Amino acid sequence: MRKFHKDILQTHFQDLVEDVNPDPVMRYLFTKGIISKEDMEAIRSKGTSIEKNEDLLLRLMKKGLDAFKMFVEGLQKDQSSLAETSK
Repeated sequence: MRKFHKDILQTHFQDLVEDVNPDPVMRYLFTKGIISKEDMEAIRSKGTSIEKNEDLLLRLMKKGLDAFKMFVEGLQKDQSSLAETSK
């Protein structure tokens, strides 16, 4: 992921952590090969949605160049207002 994408996620981290529904985004990212089965299992093992979102975002920041784009696309599927926040 490029630095400016990480900066966007960091700037909007609090809102994303509080508002994202993590399961559909994780499924989308998994189907696109951005996160692995192990990533998904580790994220799902967290107790709350906030903890899941924190883990998801921190993992995404370590992924390849397509991670940010795919994250925004995943949000656009059912959480389009959050996708606009992330641009």
